[in-house]
Amino acid sequence: MIHYKISSANPAGHYFDISLTIPAPDPSGQVLRLPAWIPGSYMIRDFARNIVEIDALCNNVPVTLTQQDKSSWLLGNCEGPAAVCVCFPMWQSCPLSCVLVTSWATIR
Repeated sequence: MIHYKISSANPAGHYFDISLTIPAPDPSGQVLRLPAWIPGSYMIRDFARNIVEIDALCNNVPVTLTQQDKSSWLLGNCEGPAAVCVCFPMWQSCPLSCVLVTSWATIR
């Protein structure tokens, strides 16, 4: 089962850190995708453009993560659990109405 963890090392900076753990990724290369839209809305949101940083580890060793197009990445060869960490800014003007301040957060 894939696990997600949402945290923030610096809430005052308005950044969410999202970790994705894949216990058994495709050893020949796992494709990861972000949607460009949300259900019920026909407007293209292009969420990937807001990524500040994206890193990947396989068995706690850095592994390549190659962007294939605007919203998909290919995880390099990995035999064992993979962890992908993404840093997103979350401002009050976020199209999803996500808010992150020092004392609370709203995620939609």
